[in-house]
Amino acid sequence: MTTDVLLGIPYEAKAAKNGRDRSPEVIVFDRQPEDTYETIAAKFREHMSDGMTFKSHGKKRDFFYKAVIDRANKLMQSDSPISGNIQEESFEKLVAAINGGESSVSMAQDDLIKQDQGPQVVIMFDEAHTLMVPEPVEDTVVTWTVFTELRRCLQSYRHLSLFTLFLSTTGKIDQFTPSASRDLSVRLISRKLYLYRPFADLGFDQLAIKLKFNGNNDLLDIVTDKHIAHYGRPLFGQGKSRVMDHIIDIAAMKLMGGIEYTDGMDLTKHQKLACLSQRLPIEFNSTNYVDQEKELQQVEGHMRVCLKVNAGFDKLVTVSPSEPILSEAAYYIMSSSKFDIPATLFNILGGFSVHKGDRGELLGMLLLVIARDQTVGSPMRFSPSPEKRWCLVPDFLSNLFHQPEKESYQLDKELQSTFADSKIYCSHFVKVHQKGCVNASYLMMLLARGAGILCANNHPGIDIVIPVLLEGTRLAVNNIGAMSIQIKNDSKYGPKPDLALFKQMDPYHTGIFTKECRIPIICIVFALAAATPSLEIVHVPESLSGKHYKVYNIWAAGLSPEIFTPITRQNKDTWKALLDASYGWRDTYKDASCKELALRKMENPGAALEDLYWNNWWDKSAMFELQ
Repeated sequence: MTTDVLLGIPYEAKAAKNGRDRSPEVIVFDRQPEDTYETIAAKFREHMSDGMTFKSHGKKRDFFYKAVIDRANKLMQSDSPISGNIQEESFEKLVAAINGGESSVSMAQDDLIKQDQGPQVVIMFDEAHTLMVPEPVEDTVVTWTVFTELRRCLQSYRHLSLFTLFLSTTGKIDQFTPSASRDLSVRLISRKLYLYRPFADLGFDQLAIKLKFNGNNDLLDIVTDKHIAHYGRPLFGQGKSRVMDHIIDIAAMKLMGGIEYTDGMDLTKHQKLACLSQRLPIEFNSTNYVDQEKELQQVEGHMRVCLKVNAGFDKLVTVSPSEPILSEAAYYIMSSSKFDIPATLFNILGGFSVHKGDRGELLGMLLLVIARDQTVGSPMRFSPSPEKRWCLVPDFLSNLFHQPEKESYQLDKELQSTFADSKIYCSHFVKVHQKGCVNASYLMMLLARGAGILCANNHPGIDIVIPVLLEGTRLAVNNIGAMSIQIKNDSKYGPKPDLALFKQMDPYHTGIFTKECRIPIICIVFALAAATPSLEIVHVPESLSGKHYKVYNIWAAGLSPEIFTPITRQNKDTWKALLDASYGWRDTYKDASCKELALRKMENPGAALEDLYWNNWWDKSAMFELQ
């Protein structure tokens, strides 16, 4: 038996051939024996995509939706959707279909229970939030929704192997079923019914090209649009060649919330956060409804991913994960002269409930991101050159640090010679949860995504790691080095290098290497709060692990334009404000009068260096020498 499949194409083209009494608005084609649901869906998608451009929909798609709208308008004009009558013939067909389906499902019920398989029938409602529009009941104050009626109907089939999915692209996690604490259902309160938790686990990298990392993969192959578009959501990787030609523009539009991005356009705070979140692992700390609404807005409109919603429907975990195509799109947007990157991060820290870090990690990563962008140059939207996504290590360091003239800093000699052919491909950072991820093998795999690492909390010795391809363009574990960075925002670290910090950065101690090897590494300490700027190459006489390795240690003290190239005379105050904002504990002692702040500090004795934390219980007249 053949099955008719609906398509939105003109009827006149095949009406005479088919000889069927069909509506002139649409036409059907016969399902062939070799067709599957997947192939039919593919044909329909191809049909609807025909003639599509980045600027407009295709004619067939326009015709299909026009036919749907015209048909809907005719139905609305003929009878009321609430009080109208259902045509008897259609109703009889519907009843027969339901009864037949019920019979088939019932017969398979016992076998399914024995085999512990999934449901026999799955009904899916896409964009289901449209079912939640309240409709008034005439002459009453009562409202109803299509969803409530549909749910009541489905409830009568709960004894069957039937499961219903309601899909929504909005960020409201409890729009269909409120949390148990806010639901008025007696059956929920009495535990006769239980809420099924929201499902948000859709997976990533389904279309990714799997790499063997056996030395046959090449850097120049993995930095192309075609390759990076297959990472993350399958949305980007399934496009045809004409779509791939504009993939950066499409990704930028997604970050903008569906608005086409044009260079120099004014961006909202949510659009700016979306861009910065694709480069830095910004974490939300939503503790109230208002903060959660902002977080959900990022999920709904700006490509942030919801990892988990708890069973109570009132808490969620979100992340902007590693999606290289979105990172490149964010770089394209952030390259505009109107996008003030340091000021944007400062406004985000003050305007959103996000984690500010413990030691200034966000500042450190921001310096690295800007240095990388300055090194690779302006992004190319169409047919980007592979060289526009990676850079040489000496060039990167030159765009990170202002090189002083003094002889104690010999970056232009031995270090440049050692890393003359070494490459960095790092468009964004991801935060890892486990220490074991900071290892040369995993660094190699993350390099293939253009990702650097923000280490897990309390990782020994280091905070940030950038993978380094030591020689050539061959991806292999014996060709992977690292640039390890430790961030300090404590003013006790000044212009003089602290050798103990570098000893803690021993690559065998931090886990980067597990076996002795001859791969050189670079270790950098950012002493951001130092009052006196200083930049030095440091020699550490012995290693913590006792193993020999080649290392170049750099001490960079002071958040100053004298040290860091991304900091200018014009924006140095913004960077200073960012440093102040990195001390999260100081937020407690803001936004009050001087007297109120004094009393507040007295209420937390010994918590900081300022006299107000000590004066009421320390007699300064008996001054002793601080150790």
